[in-house]
Formats: sequence, C-alpha cells, structure tokens
Amino acid sequence: MGSSKRYAYAIDRRVEQRLADAAARPIASPPVVKDWRPPWPPIRIRKDEWVIMRDNNREPAALVRSLQLGPRNETFFRVVTWAVESHDRALVGYFRTLDEADRSVLFSPDNPQVPTPGRT
Repeated sequence: MGSSKRYAYAIDRRVEQRLADAAARPIASPPVVKDWRPPWPPIRIRKDEWVIMRDNNREPAALVRSLQLGPRNETFFRVVTWAVESHDRALVGYFRTLDEADRSVLFSPDNPQVPTPGRT
C-alpha cells in the first residue's frame, strides 16, 4: 500500500472517530424528530453557513456550517447553538443533510411564549 492510501485511510479513521465522539457526547437539543417540520427554512448568510430561527425573531437559535471532511470531501452539516461569542456555543451535532440539521433545532422549552405539552 502506498503512502497516499495510508494517509487517506488514517484521515478516514480520524473523521469516523470524531463523528463517533460527537455522537457519544450529550447534545444540547433533542435528536432529530423525523416527522417534525420547522416553521421557517434556514437563512443562508454565507456560501456555507446558515442561521436557524425559532423562538426569537431577533436572534438565531443555532448556526449551521457545511464542512468537507475526509479525503473524499464528504459534506457534513455541523450545528451549534447560538451565542454571540463562539466559545459560548454548544455542539448540537453533525448531520448528512441540511434538512436533518434544521430539524435538529427545536423550540426552547424555557420560552413561555411557546406552549409545550404538559406545561401550564
């Protein structure tokens, strides 16, 4: 096996390990709900970045960025919660499609303006 193939396999293993580590971490939001449809589409702010609006009409709920990972340049969508400072953001997860990434961000259960089942 040539050094290029070994390098590509090593990168593949690292990407798989990062995705497995991200999946093993507790997430800030519930996992993707398959039958739930967001009320608004993601808003594109750059070529490879979107904001997702939910509870607040002035601040986003999350940021989505498309990433090309691995030697095959596979596209993944990384979702993080919104905060002004990047160190205050929390990883929600990595997703294969923008639609899955969008559906992973739900309304905040703390927001009193949004009714949630079982709360008064």
